[in-house]
Amino acid sequence: MDKVQNAFRVCGNNFLKWRSSPRTVIVFLLLAVFMYYITAGTRALAAAQNMAVTPWLFPFIPSYSLNLDILYFALILLFCDAPFFDEQFPYVCMRAGRFVWVVGQILYIIFASLVYTAVSYLFCLLFCLPNLSFSMGWGKILRMMSMPLSKDFAQTYLTGVMANDSGINVMSLYTPLQATLFTLLLMWLAGIFLGLLMFAINLHASRGVGSLVAAFFVILNFFAYIFSSGHGFKAPIIYYFSPISWVNLANLQMNANNRPPLVYALTTLCLLILFFIIVSVYSVKQKEIEVLPEI
Repeated sequence: MDKVQNAFRVCGNNFLKWRSSPRTVIVFLLLAVFMYYITAGTRALAAAQNMAVTPWLFPFIPSYSLNLDILYFALILLFCDAPFFDEQFPYVCMRAGRFVWVVGQILYIIFASLVYTAVSYLFCLLFCLPNLSFSMGWGKILRMMSMPLSKDFAQTYLTGVMANDSGINVMSLYTPLQATLFTLLLMWLAGIFLGLLMFAINLHASRGVGSLVAAFFVILNFFAYIFSSGHGFKAPIIYYFSPISWVNLANLQMNANNRPPLVYALTTLCLLILFFIIVSVYSVKQKEIEVLPEI
C-alpha cells in the first residue's frame, strides 16, 4: 500500500511542476488558440441560423489530418523532457526505490494524457458558448455541417471540421455519445502511447530521439491520408500502421472498406501501451541513470 501511495506522490509531484513550467503554459495556450480557431465556423453558423449546437462537435475535429498533427505535436512538447529525471530522482530512489519512481512516471503520462484530452474537449465546448445546448441527438447545426449546401458554405462554416464525407459517415454509424466517447478514448490512449514511447526511447538515447520518433508517428498520420487518397491511389491498409490516425473515427472500418475496425484500434493501442510499460520498468531497473536538467 505504501508503494502505491508513493507512486501516486511521484505522479502528483510532476503535476505540481506544471505551475512553474513555461512550456506547460505554452502547450495549453496553443491548445486554446487552436480550438478557438477550429470552432469559429460552428459558432458563426449557429449564430447565423439562431440555433444551438449540441456538445458533439469534437469527434469531427480529427477529420482533418492536420488537426490531429497539431494536437499531438503540442502533446509531444508537453512530454518532451521524458523520462523526467531531475534533482529529486536520487532521493526518491533512495527512499522509495526505482520501481516506485518509474510507476509514478507512467501514472503521470497516463493522467497527463487524460488531462490533455479532457481540456481539449472542454475548450471545444467553451468556445461554442453561448450557442450551446444539450441534446442526445446530433442537432440541426451538425447535420447541416455534415451535408454542406455549397462550396461557399463549406469555406465559410467548415473551418477545419468534417472533411469530405466524414461527418455523415460517422453520424450514420455512431450515436453522438458513442462517437464522442470513442474519440476521447482513442485520443487518450494515443497520447499515452506517444508519451510512453518517448519515455522508453529516451531511457536509452538522448531526449531528442524520443521526440523525433513520436513526431514520425504524428507525421505518419498525414502521410497515411495522402497515401490512401492522393492521386487516385487507394491504399487504406496503411491505416493499420498509423495509430494516431485511429483517433479519427472516419479512418476506421465502415461497412466493407479495408480500414482497421474499432476493436483493432483499441486492442492495438492497449497492447502497445502495455509493451512500453514493461520496457520502461525493465530499463529503469537495469540502467545507470544520469540526472538531467528540465527542458
